[in-house]
Amino acid sequence: MKGNRKKNSFLKSLTISTLKNFFKKYLILFAVFFLSFPIASSFSYYGRYAVETKLTFKGEVEFYSKKRVTLKSVQSNKRLKNHIQKTIKKQIDHLMGYFQSTYALNTIGFKGSPSEDYKTKPLSVKKSRSKNHWVLTYVFDGKATFEKKIFGSKKSIKISLRLPKNPKTIYKISKKGHRNLCTDEEYDSEEDFFYFWDLSKKGCSLENDFKNVPLIKATLKPLKNTRWSYPEYDKIYGDNGNGKDLIIYTFFGYMDSLKDTDTPNKRDESYKAFQKVKNSLIERGMETIKQESAFRIFPEDVPYSKHFGENENFVIYDGSNYTSTLTKKVRFRGKSVNLKIHLLLSDTDINSDDDTFRYFYEKALRTADIIEYEGHSGLGANLSLEKLEISKLSKKKYQLYFFNACSTYNYFNNEYLKAKGGPKNLDIILSGLPTYGDSASNNSLAFLDNFIEAKSLTFQTIVSRIEDSSDGGPYLYSVVGDHDNAWKP
Repeated sequence: MKGNRKKNSFLKSLTISTLKNFFKKYLILFAVFFLSFPIASSFSYYGRYAVETKLTFKGEVEFYSKKRVTLKSVQSNKRLKNHIQKTIKKQIDHLMGYFQSTYALNTIGFKGSPSEDYKTKPLSVKKSRSKNHWVLTYVFDGKATFEKKIFGSKKSIKISLRLPKNPKTIYKISKKGHRNLCTDEEYDSEEDFFYFWDLSKKGCSLENDFKNVPLIKATLKPLKNTRWSYPEYDKIYGDNGNGKDLIIYTFFGYMDSLKDTDTPNKRDESYKAFQKVKNSLIERGMETIKQESAFRIFPEDVPYSKHFGENENFVIYDGSNYTSTLTKKVRFRGKSVNLKIHLLLSDTDINSDDDTFRYFYEKALRTADIIEYEGHSGLGANLSLEKLEISKLSKKKYQLYFFNACSTYNYFNNEYLKAKGGPKNLDIILSGLPTYGDSASNNSLAFLDNFIEAKSLTFQTIVSRIEDSSDGGPYLYSVVGDHDNAWKP
């Protein structure tokens, strides 16, 4: 989601028998990697203020089971495996809220964001004091992004973590009557707790509850940052499937919930950002060749084989969406290119009854050279390819995405790279922390200006410009997927 400032070793002399017993004993441990969430092949990473880190710790998670649980049963019982896997994931999800909380800032000194890539290795199981509950001890090995300053001159550091021992009961435990003082006043549901919980909130009973939220000692080690890299400019400004056109889609998602999908909210920060970017592009010499105001389209009225643009034929309804297409001739290294930017303001909530965004976004994923998104991440749902029912992306077409929403480093990283068949034809600019709607227009223009001016800037410069255009921060902007880029000036 995007924020709104208003709410703001050891073997030496073993006999054959000893070796047999050793491997028999530990084979179980090596076999239970089913609990792992495999870390994808290492993609590059760059952040001006951010650094990607290796995060490791030993944790405990409590889970329910009426039957006796052992490591052997953990290995052999498929239903039990699935149950434990889901419980661990639910616990690890709380790292998102923890790393972004004031409590973590006061404890660690810096905020951060966990990666969606990690693996867990079970070590032991014991009976819990709670009836029909068991405690699994496991090792966590994953990634996270933090501000570079967290390390100082050290090559690794120890940090303190707090995670709910039982992620399925923590919300109920933290409530006082009908209120939960450990989370956001507005987003106070059990489903949102993992993201908004903060032990430092006034009246939160969990702050000193080390039984239910135990202290964990974790290790952070910095991973290498990419030093210099470029987008594949030869493809962007060449025939990348669009002839002489360089096609960019910039999406703005409403910040506030709409009263209804038929009426625009002209007070919304994204409405203002849309208008500001549109007017600024005109000031930069771009010409508006098509626009539609306060409209809505329905997929059943628009065959997906047709395009919204020239020669479209469909019914337009009253709605809350705005679109403008602007164009300008630019020259890149002596070559004339027709730059075409499509702007769309719409309701981007994954649960919205308005399918306008889904239609345009699906088309952008098929045809655009560059895609920019400014809006709520929806806790990872709004741009989820799975939820949007998009299984594949074109593996032959090079694309650059800029996902400017809250904590997109965690949400929209590997899913897109995997759908694209790897990083060869995809680079993604991501945010490590929650970003804010009132900086959307400045962030957008800082990004788009590179292509309007047809400059061949490094990713490092592009990321720096975006970071500089934000009010506050740093927001730990980074780029991934660029390590295999071949273009150089």
